[in-house]
Amino acid sequence: MKRYGLALIIFFGLVISAAVGGQKENDTEKLQFIEKRIRQYEQIVDRYFRQNPATKVQNSYKSAVDKYNTLVQTTNVKNEHRQSEIDKKEKALDNLKKQIGKYDAQLVKKSTNQLIDQRNVLVERYNSQLKQLENEITQFNEWVKQVNQNLDTEKAKLEKINTSLELEIKNYNDWWRFNKEEEFWEDLNRTFLILHRKKKAGSNDLLLDQHILKIRNLRKELGTYAIKEARANDSGLVIISGVVCRKELFHFVVDTGANYVSLTPEMVEVLGLNNSLGEVTELRLAAGKTAWGQKIVYPYISVLGMEERNVPGIAIAEKNVGIDGLLGRSFLNRFVVCFDFEQGPEIQLTPK
Repeated sequence: MKRYGLALIIFFGLVISAAVGGQKENDTEKLQFIEKRIRQYEQIVDRYFRQNPATKVQNSYKSAVDKYNTLVQTTNVKNEHRQSEIDKKEKALDNLKKQIGKYDAQLVKKSTNQLIDQRNVLVERYNSQLKQLENEITQFNEWVKQVNQNLDTEKAKLEKINTSLELEIKNYNDWWRFNKEEEFWEDLNRTFLILHRKKKAGSNDLLLDQHILKIRNLRKELGTYAIKEARANDSGLVIISGVVCRKELFHFVVDTGANYVSLTPEMVEVLGLNNSLGEVTELRLAAGKTAWGQKIVYPYISVLGMEERNVPGIAIAEKNVGIDGLLGRSFLNRFVVCFDFEQGPEIQLTPK
């Protein structure tokens, strides 16, 4: 399936000891520990399965670049305006200087009090405007210095963000590359089983029911994720949901090469069928591959509204996220099966 690239999370095995006769306080502590684990699961699902981190990173970096560019553009506009004002005043001073020069030329030829007074007025005006201009230039230079410092600071932030995001992407890619998603999926299902064991043992804690519901919803979401990924990658896999024993929703890969319907041992126990497991048998898969697991008969399997009873199956491990097993011929042979790869792919079941 398609993989995208964020932080590497290491899963530790979730070990919950069996409840000791009626110690409610101890049970509560265990449930609180599981609640913490579920929060971690939710964070992982949000980070690795709900988002396209490549797009997220690009958008984050683009936003930072746009902010920096806007600051540069705004600074340039202000800089051009203030520089233009200074240029105008320098030009005005040059004109005054030329006028004073004309008076100086006249005074060389003929000195009069009127010419001297007129020249002095221009000199005073010139000196006053020169002082103002020098102050403005000083302020402008200080402003330019401060702006450059601000730009350098923002540029350093931008580079830091870019480095951080590149590291995030690497860590994300490593999470997939080292198959951490398989550990996550196994850990999630193991916790789901532990909660059902507690339920079966007679615990009616409201918190327990809430935890079961949260993980059930996460499993459903990951099944939907698996379907979307299969379609997006044009893998040819047909993944479909089904209800087993009228209890739990599962997601199966439709495999016409598999001779049985398979579920993981954890989900078989969740259904309460672990005591029905029989001898070890071979599961024939597509492309001549085989696997081994324990035989079982599923009392009810419902797919696309079509329910069948007493469907032979097998309990075998499954590591692909969102996938609980295979929907094999022991169920499919009871129907006319049509595949529509233009629409999904989709599958249609018609009773024989």
